[in-house]
Amino acid sequence: MEVHQLHYFMAVAEHGGMRAAARACGVTQPSLSKQIQKLEEELGHRLFDRLPRGAALTAAGQSLRPRAQTILSHIARALDAVRTDLDTGRGALRVGAIPTLAPFALPGAVTAFRRQFPDADLSVTEDVTANLIEALAADRLDVAYLSLPLNDPRLRHTLLFEEPLVAVMAADDPLASRTTVSPKDLAGRPPIVLHEAHCLGQRVTAYCSALGVGDAVPWRASQLATVQQWVAMGLGISLVPHMAARMDTSRRRVYRPLSKPVPTRAVVAAWPAGRTLPPLAQVLNTALIKIAGAESNA
Repeated sequence: MEVHQLHYFMAVAEHGGMRAAARACGVTQPSLSKQIQKLEEELGHRLFDRLPRGAALTAAGQSLRPRAQTILSHIARALDAVRTDLDTGRGALRVGAIPTLAPFALPGAVTAFRRQFPDADLSVTEDVTANLIEALAADRLDVAYLSLPLNDPRLRHTLLFEEPLVAVMAADDPLASRTTVSPKDLAGRPPIVLHEAHCLGQRVTAYCSALGVGDAVPWRASQLATVQQWVAMGLGISLVPHMAARMDTSRRRVYRPLSKPVPTRAVVAAWPAGRTLPPLAQVLNTALIKIAGAESNA
């Protein structure tokens, strides 16, 4: 038994004939008649007596009519409820974010998301890239915000934004007087970077290596806050995302843009391959893009 067969059955019962019912349903009469016949075959009983001037319900048809009406009413209410849930943001959204993004862009984006969909069941997990990838692949997260490169066939992703990395140094560092910092200025300075479990740590290490800056990395941290603290102590310099620099109010360190080639990071929304990105995730994506745009224009 299929839903459209019940629709056709109810139309014939209401209009009293196959031809009028077919016109009301927007299908041909042979097509409608065939579906009614299939329904009768499945039930093992005739539903209508075919009369010269129409069709009349049999005892089986009279028995089916109120039940078909109930089924179709339940389906209509279910569809309305689904649309309402989507329109009002009801439902769960499980989000993951890397530590170099979660404290900076995510709070503002979540605040905007909450204003639009206060009834959404939102949960956020902060973790390193490898763990978030496994959580996505295992369907424990609906979406995760990561940084490229991302080469995992189990995932799909879409680019949200790119942001520059900036140099950070102690406030009394000689480079603090510069308006911009060049790669040559970094030569011979000990780099402080995140552990390579972080995609930002990999990005900064690759950048320094390509420029011949800091062939050895003497200082590795597991948190960006630790990197900033070590920089403030004068132990070395580092590169951090622009949004992290914008939120740092400490006077113990300063941030300077880098001259070309300017390193950047690309932030993406990733989700399991074969799955549809939830509408709530799309709303959060838009909020993140707006936050990143406001940061870059500030």
